[in-house]
Amino acid sequence: MEYTTPMVHLLRQSVGNAWRGLTFVWNGERNFRLEVASAVFVLLVAMLLHFTYVEFCIVVACIAGVLTAEVINTIVEELLDIIAPSYSEHVRRLKDATAGAVLLLSLASLAAGIATVVHHFML
Repeated sequence: MEYTTPMVHLLRQSVGNAWRGLTFVWNGERNFRLEVASAVFVLLVAMLLHFTYVEFCIVVACIAGVLTAEVINTIVEELLDIIAPSYSEHVRRLKDATAGAVLLLSLASLAAGIATVVHHFML
């Protein structure tokens, strides 16, 4: 019989809860799945182009930022659907604003990625 400390048990439980949350987002949000696929592609390109350690870390940070923003967007949408299940112009604006935040971060990440790739070809 395996013995685990209470701290390890709590950590496992927390990781399990977080994984269940990510699975919920994965299953329910097409954009999240597209962003994960894009992230895999970008990471492969970064490896093929031999990005430096710092460049690779920046890419990973951009990916994490976009995916986190998408998770937060999903949370906001779910909460708003609970609070106001019928159509509301206020809810629409809030959902649009959180989607806009994801778009803004995605575009900034894309710009950083393009600049990094272009820099590699100019060396």
